[in-house]
Amino acid sequence: MIYDILPVNNYCGNNSTTTFDFDFYIDNEEQLKVTLFNENSVQLPLVLNVDYSINEIKNPNGSFITFPLLGSSYGILTDEQKISIELSLPISQETQYNNSSLLNLSALEYSFDYLTRLVQIVSRKIALCVKVDEASDTTPQDLMEQINSKAVSCELNAQQTQQNLNTILEKYAAIVDINGYISDNYDKFLLIDSVNQKCDTKLNLNASNFSSDGKTVVTSFSFPSNESVDIANAGQLSSYTAPADGWFCVSGSTTSSGYITINSNSISVTQRTPASGGISCYLPVSKDATVTIDYARTNISSIRFIYAKGEAQS
Repeated sequence: MIYDILPVNNYCGNNSTTTFDFDFYIDNEEQLKVTLFNENSVQLPLVLNVDYSINEIKNPNGSFITFPLLGSSYGILTDEQKISIELSLPISQETQYNNSSLLNLSALEYSFDYLTRLVQIVSRKIALCVKVDEASDTTPQDLMEQINSKAVSCELNAQQTQQNLNTILEKYAAIVDINGYISDNYDKFLLIDSVNQKCDTKLNLNASNFSSDGKTVVTSFSFPSNESVDIANAGQLSSYTAPADGWFCVSGSTTSSGYITINSNSISVTQRTPASGGISCYLPVSKDATVTIDYARTNISSIRFIYAKGEAQS
């Protein structure tokens, strides 16, 4: 007689338990299949009398196994691991009733029991399968493809959600840092605000509230200062870069009808002389401007950059 039971027992570990029951009948030790599922859900088949032992066989109510054994490569089952104990039978029927003159009821019951146990195993396997309704046009394969597609979509959504969460946490951390900085330096911010209020009554960026004397002072910042730097002559039509706001000054002497031209940002200044003699040419430029110098029938004696008063160091 075989009871209506599942031919499998599954257990989660708790870092201490080492004995695990199974509730079904087995004729011999080979009819038991024991599998370990590690923390990554990888299936690891366990070996009888190496990793585990069976307490008893031929008990209608089952028995228990002991895991792990001393010397096993596995440790006590943790709360992230599982163990599965399954009934495993060869699919065969080897008793020949036609050769017996008498009906052996014990042999007949054993055969029926064996077939019942096989049916229980198959029923368990079917219960773990993907099933569709009888009248459905969807095949199990179609259903699995839909499930896999949804699983991939869910995984991608989970990854995007995690990325969004990380971004939010980073921004929140930055806000917390800023709030902390403001809190720690609140007195300084009050001082800055006070200075800004005072400055608003003194000047503004378009100089609309400057006095006449103030405007004269600001305007004078663009005039040449007493500070300058000599630049080596790189030849006719050579280009130079202005080191600051200021003036390019090119000087030399001509033999007859010579000229000097300074060009920058489409603005050109040309100085000519109808006869031999000294000649100089000036052009105001802004910092980092490209300046091109051209000349003819002229011996260049110096190229000098003169800093604007607003750029002068002293």
